[in-house]
Amino acid sequence: MAQRGAWNLVLAGLAAGPVQAGGVTLEAEGPGEHPGGHFLLLFTPESVRLRLRSKRTIPLTPGSFLLLRSRRGYQVEEGRVLALRYPAAFFDGLFFSQLADCRILFDLMRLEDPEEEFLCFDYRSGDPVWGCALALCRELLTGDSFTPKLLHCGTVQLFTLLQRGFQSHLSVSRSTMLRDNPFGQLLKYMGDHYDTVTLTDLARRFNYNPSYLSAYFRRVTGETFSQKLYHIRMEQALWALEHTDRAVQDISQSLGFREKSYFLRRFKAEYGCTPSQYRRRLGKSKSGPPELADKNSGTSG
Repeated sequence: MAQRGAWNLVLAGLAAGPVQAGGVTLEAEGPGEHPGGHFLLLFTPESVRLRLRSKRTIPLTPGSFLLLRSRRGYQVEEGRVLALRYPAAFFDGLFFSQLADCRILFDLMRLEDPEEEFLCFDYRSGDPVWGCALALCRELLTGDSFTPKLLHCGTVQLFTLLQRGFQSHLSVSRSTMLRDNPFGQLLKYMGDHYDTVTLTDLARRFNYNPSYLSAYFRRVTGETFSQKLYHIRMEQALWALEHTDRAVQDISQSLGFREKSYFLRRFKAEYGCTPSQYRRRLGKSKSGPPELADKNSGTSG
């Protein structure tokens, strides 16, 4: 509740229009067309649907971050998004030296005038990374002589937190900037073939020994291949429940789960409710996965 109140204060501060400091602009953007830029950080405490110029639709759930490199702009189809717009001059040599160990974000930032590349991360709105984003907004609203330095420090901190949690929070299916990162290539392939991919298939595709790939996966992500694949499938399940009317049986089969009952058990263990309960609650309030299940609920879907 306190976190929501803090965001309401930010939105109130933007009621008269965007604010700018240190070359960075903060704006609350509602439905309509919006311009691109050198680098955009889009985030929202509510559900939002974006349509990029490539015609790709990107749903953002409460707690999502979209890091976008595009000069072509985008459309907000539904909801409101907070947009931080950074000029090229903001990312100087000092900034890149501090970001050098954040490989996926570093690679995104170093692209020269890309047509459209992006990374999407999903967090809950109470996560520390959101506290960092909130601090950036407050600093832009303050706008004094210290703001440019604090924006630099805060952006480095935010990017570093995103890199730290990318194994668990990067949305593979809603990110393009993976192909130039060796491990990102593996994740991208898993995201594109989540319904059929196996460890053996992945190893053969990228010329790894399966045993080596298994160990490599655990070393980089802290998870096994099976655990990561499960999280990718659950990510797809949430998207399908929120953005389509497909039956739960159809969703579970399309994700590669042979038995609907197994999918229901795993979903409830992960999110505290059945898929049907999740969908009904979304109809009442688009607030992300509920924390607790109804005490007397079953797993009928």
